[in-house]
Amino acid sequence: MDARAQVEMTAPATIPTTAADSTTATATPTTAPAAVVVLDGDVNDYMRQVIERRFQLAREAGARVIILQIDTYGGYVDAGQSIARFLKRQDDLHVIAYIPVKAISAGAMIAVAADEIVMEPTAQIGNSGVITGTGQELSGTNRAKAESMVIEEFHDSARRNGYDPLLLETMVVYERTVHFVENVESGERRLVRPEEYKELTADGSWRPVPDVRNPLDAPDTLLTMSADLAKTVGLASEIVQNLPSFIASRDYEIVGRFEPAFGDYVVAFFNSFAVRGLLTTVLLFSLYMSFSSPGQGMPEVIAMCALGVLLGVPMLTGYATWIELVAVLLGLVLIAVELFVLPGFGLPGITGLILVFGGLVMTFAPTVTLPDATFGFAIPWGNVAQGLFVVTAGLVCSLLLWFWLNRYLPRLPYFNRLILTTVAGGSSADSPATVGGAEATGPAVGEMGEALTDLRPGGAARMQPDGTVVQVVSDSGFVKAGERLVVREVAGNRIVVRAVS
Repeated sequence: MDARAQVEMTAPATIPTTAADSTTATATPTTAPAAVVVLDGDVNDYMRQVIERRFQLAREAGARVIILQIDTYGGYVDAGQSIARFLKRQDDLHVIAYIPVKAISAGAMIAVAADEIVMEPTAQIGNSGVITGTGQELSGTNRAKAESMVIEEFHDSARRNGYDPLLLETMVVYERTVHFVENVESGERRLVRPEEYKELTADGSWRPVPDVRNPLDAPDTLLTMSADLAKTVGLASEIVQNLPSFIASRDYEIVGRFEPAFGDYVVAFFNSFAVRGLLTTVLLFSLYMSFSSPGQGMPEVIAMCALGVLLGVPMLTGYATWIELVAVLLGLVLIAVELFVLPGFGLPGITGLILVFGGLVMTFAPTVTLPDATFGFAIPWGNVAQGLFVVTAGLVCSLLLWFWLNRYLPRLPYFNRLILTTVAGGSSADSPATVGGAEATGPAVGEMGEALTDLRPGGAARMQPDGTVVQVVSDSGFVKAGERLVVREVAGNRIVVRAVS
């Protein structure tokens, strides 16, 4: 059903006539054991898992009241819906949405699903319009489909908790105009649309509620309410100065406070764009070192650690699934096949690069997005653009770092075994290459040899004339077994060679 048709069928509810009447009837008795559960930050799949775990811990601690402290600008629709539906299933608990600062977008969806809402004086709630990954509003059928499921979630909360459905849907639907009126004689209050507003106020029996903006929500805004307004329209049950005073007023016995732990902060830290960009640089730089001089050990370990974080954290937060994981791992396998199994640079290498790059980029996009009429799911281009920027920046930084180290740091004890450098060749009569003033071991620069194995780029070679077998690295890419070689550099136990045509 079209979202707007569904909205029009909803009848307005009556708003309490006094502030005192707006206190919810579901308030629990005093002296009840209570726990504080903190919901702070982006609403995503990881937050959903955290909230469910904290509720279970609070229940095990003996809590019968959960004060869900919400402070968020929102997040993803599916995660917000999951948390909202989870709250509605807690039949053995009285859940209070406590808003000290803000419950915006998905945060509002979660708050209205609780049994009651309590706000601090400067708090805000609302602004739950559905937008794309670029931050832009949807239009046409896509907008109707996306809004429909969100509106129904708000309507379900309204039916459950006695809120006016029109009040909640104005947080979601753009271009909605709503007036807040009261009967001059009885004091009855209603939220009405413009057509009904004209009819009710035509004879003077109804009027706009004093000291409340009129209209309550204009056609060019999404409804966002302060604490005072939320209480006036019957959404908030209380306005309190702070959490301790609220707990004292209800005489709750706090049995636990469940808030972000060290692990949650670690996940948030590694999920930031700056850290993910840095990890991308580390990953790509380590891969360069691993593929250029395999078997060293440390580059491979660093690459695996960086890759684990780059894929693991997005999978926790719902930005990635096994699809991105398989794409990146398959891409790395194809690149390794290209370098160590198949000569040259062909389809496996190109495909592998595309899979690795694309998989890393898509870890910046949410797993579940809004429905789209064409593909079934809308492409979150804003998230994709952010991923492209971060991964590309990491790629560029890793290349610059590689070139810098390759040029200036070949004499360091560790890097001199990892970095390919090209020096002018000499004759076999030249003196052996030296590093840091000390004579290098192994064959001399300019000495000839033969590749015993394919060099991809590392492998074995037999040097002439004594027939010594040594491990070498080609500075010119793939070299087939049997080709003649010339020593270009000797640095410690690292021998750099080039094929001789």
